[in-house]
Amino acid sequence: MIPLLFLATLLALGACGGDDDKEVIPTPSVIPDQLVGKQLPEAIGDNLTGTGTAKLRSFKGTPMVVPIWLNACPDCQKAMPELQSLAGRLTSVKFVSLAIDDKKANGSGPKGYETPKAFVNTAGITMPALLVARAELDAAFNLYRIPTVFLVDSSGVIVKAFVWPFTTAEIEAAAVALK
Repeated sequence: MIPLLFLATLLALGACGGDDDKEVIPTPSVIPDQLVGKQLPEAIGDNLTGTGTAKLRSFKGTPMVVPIWLNACPDCQKAMPELQSLAGRLTSVKFVSLAIDDKKANGSGPKGYETPKAFVNTAGITMPALLVARAELDAAFNLYRIPTVFLVDSSGVIVKAFVWPFTTAEIEAAAVALK
């Protein structure tokens, strides 16, 4: 009984912020198959690292790395500062992150990560971070596990997707090849 309870807990945590009623899928292969080769979906949200509202597609014209994260997600808390560091090294690629606006998660993160805005301040995120409704991101990107990172070419086509767990070395190797 205990091993089954432990396994169920691990699977639930593996989604890192997924909806309670959403099935947890243990392998990440579905996202690249579904979105690679397609135009980057539009996402519009408040810019947490700037002012006003911004559109994701307004950054089209340059290769992009687009991480999607949630402030209360421990894996996101680990990955986003590493991706911010990578953004500082890869100046030929634009990093634009999408923060999941999930009211249920607000207040559930550790100190400094209680809200998406607190997260970007505490984690030192300076790349554009658009706050987008969870339902909009789920529908556009078919999310089932976060963090998820999309690599997008200069014409706005998704060329690769990474679903946690990933390394910044993997993302960097793929991102330097973007045109």
